[in-house]
Amino acid sequence: MFRRFRIGIFLAFRQIKNSNGWVNFLIILIMTATFLNLVFVSGILEGLVAGASQELREGYSGDLIITPADDRIDIVSTTELVDRIRERSDILSYSVRRISNVRLEKDLREPQGVNVKDNAVSAQLVGIDMSNEDRVTDLSDFLVEGRYPGRDISRRKILLGSGLLEQYEAAIGDQTLKEVEAGSRVKLSVGEQSREYVVGGILEAKISEINNRVFIDDREFISFPGTSFRESNEISLAVQPEAAASV
Repeated sequence: MFRRFRIGIFLAFRQIKNSNGWVNFLIILIMTATFLNLVFVSGILEGLVAGASQELREGYSGDLIITPADDRIDIVSTTELVDRIRERSDILSYSVRRISNVRLEKDLREPQGVNVKDNAVSAQLVGIDMSNEDRVTDLSDFLVEGRYPGRDISRRKILLGSGLLEQYEAAIGDQTLKEVEAGSRVKLSVGEQSREYVVGGILEAKISEINNRVFIDDREFISFPGTSFRESNEISLAVQPEAAASV
């Protein structure tokens, strides 16, 4: 074994000594790049994927998320399902979400008060119990403007994702609202029905399900003409740590 090792060292030394230095440099560079690609790049990519998955779990889905069957847009028998969730001791909290498409508008005005151009965007309107949602996903941690509305705050206040607003980096092209901040008044339209609301706060996250949605109190969502409120569209759950480990 030792003899073979000495022969290998000798042949390697002769190869290096008698070959072109630039060729040796290129070989070493390629081998180093290959090593780094195998060891570090794959680890970095895995870390990015794991980090994104963890953030999605903490900020949107919770430990477990219930969604409709493939052939439906809503969750069947939401009331009965929620009753069963409440009976489970391993479920710490839950958030029922009702979702509808909505048109979000704000007038752009000249100093004289004349409307100058259309300022609207399509989004998803999500009806939630603000307190329940915060217990499951810590939604208030993503607040960058305004105040997170509790159950005692006016139902006519909404939360906007930053992806819907022009001034934020998460905004996408022209599909954004201009001149909207916490305290602004905006109009929500579902079909032919419209209501005005005050922007209570703005949320910014690395999660599109937060950045591109409008959040409203579930009681206000249910009372909004044109929305379908009999069943839910998502139910997010936070479970006991030992149960979460098996999810």
